[in-house]
Amino acid sequence: MARILAVDFGERRIGLATSDAEETLATPRRTLRRTSDEAAIAEIARFAREEEVRLLVVGIPRSPEGVESPIAGRIRSFASKLAGGTGLEVRFHEETLTSDEARRRLPPGAGFDKERLDREAAAVLLEDFIASAAAASAERRTKAP
Repeated sequence: MARILAVDFGERRIGLATSDAEETLATPRRTLRRTSDEAAIAEIARFAREEEVRLLVVGIPRSPEGVESPIAGRIRSFASKLAGGTGLEVRFHEETLTSDEARRRLPPGAGFDKERLDREAAAVLLEDFIASAAAASAERRTKAP
C-alpha cells in the first residue's frame, strides 16, 4: 500500500505529514521553507517519491460560516501546480482550526516552534481526512443493498 501526504500550505513554510501504509495513522514529518512554488514542488515531489505517496491532501481554510478564506485561491493555485509537478491526485480537505489543535498538542514549556507547529498542523489535517474517508466508506457500506 502507498501513503497519503498532507500539505499545510503557507507562503513562508509548508508542513508535511504522511500516513502509514495502511492509511490509518498520521505522522508529522517535515517543514519546508518556501522560497518559490517551483522549489517547494520539487522538494515535495522528491519526498513523495521517497515515501511512496499515492495521494496528496491539501488543506483549505474556511470561516465558521463555511466560506473559503481569502488565501484559498492561492492554495488552489499551488495545489494545481503540485499535481502537475508530482503527477499525483490532489484532494482538498477543510483545515479550519488545525493550527489551534496542533498548538494544543505541543508539549507545555516547549516554546513556540513554528516549523514544528506547521508539520503538526499537517498531521491534524491528515487525521481528519482519514477519519472522514473512513466514515464515508462505512456509510456507503451500510447503504449498499
